[in-house]
Amino acid sequence: MENTIFEKQKVMNIYTKRNNSCMNYFLVRITEKCNNNCIFCSAAHVRNNQSLSLENIKNMVDANADKKKGIEIGGAEPTLHKGFFKILEYCADKFKVITFTTNARMLCYRKFVSDLKKIPNLCIRCSIHGPNQEIHDSLTRTKGSFAQTIKGFANLSEMKIPFDVNIVITKSNVKYLSKTVDLLNSYNVSGIYFSGFMPISKKDIDLKLAVPFDELKAKIRDVLEYCIKLNIPFYIEKLPVCIAPEFSDSFIVESYKGHFTKVKECIGCIFINNCMGICKKYFEEGFFTEIFPVYK
Repeated sequence: MENTIFEKQKVMNIYTKRNNSCMNYFLVRITEKCNNNCIFCSAAHVRNNQSLSLENIKNMVDANADKKKGIEIGGAEPTLHKGFFKILEYCADKFKVITFTTNARMLCYRKFVSDLKKIPNLCIRCSIHGPNQEIHDSLTRTKGSFAQTIKGFANLSEMKIPFDVNIVITKSNVKYLSKTVDLLNSYNVSGIYFSGFMPISKKDIDLKLAVPFDELKAKIRDVLEYCIKLNIPFYIEKLPVCIAPEFSDSFIVESYKGHFTKVKECIGCIFINNCMGICKKYFEEGFFTEIFPVYK
């Protein structure tokens, strides 16, 4: 029953030039359960109620334990695993840092967030997809998800627990990125990740959501400059550096690049060795526009 989840575990190096840091992470996907139904979810076609057993998770943790690297606990939605806190506690003295990604809906419960505060070396990365209920809930396709996520942010802020937030950039929210940043700033967010949309091989949905690079180039520059004005740290991932070359130090480069490729225009670009490239599905589905390589 667990084979499909076991296949998704891996080790990844995540590099950012800004602080010249390269953290080695063990990534473990502990469950396929999710309480959202995001329209852009790349794993929606395999979504089920399957979870790794606590025993198997402990075995995987033991096999990869290393105080010099981190562990990233993911899902679908990891907070729905019935042994979530036991997993965090088990990892606490085995890794340099524990990170988990979440839609933050379970964090709307104060007891849940209070228990998180007891876990050392914890990094929380939440997601939001717009500055209001209309945009966010239309992308999660789950009524009430925005209200619970925002309540989660409020609880984290009130209990002074640092957290980052991820925004997947789509046509639905690209015009409202600065408003979303304003919202996050009101909850004292520690940092913001701006993520490129990853096509899900449903062309009608992909065409509806994918932002052409020429449009994205102008929009993302504005919001990054706004983050600087507000003194909010930011990172860009799953996008080519030429989208915002003046912020090249803030792009994340992952060691696993299986979903990305470089094109002939990239040859000679000064960022070619520190860039993820372009998502392959942009070409496969025919909505790739243009890139903007930077030459010497």
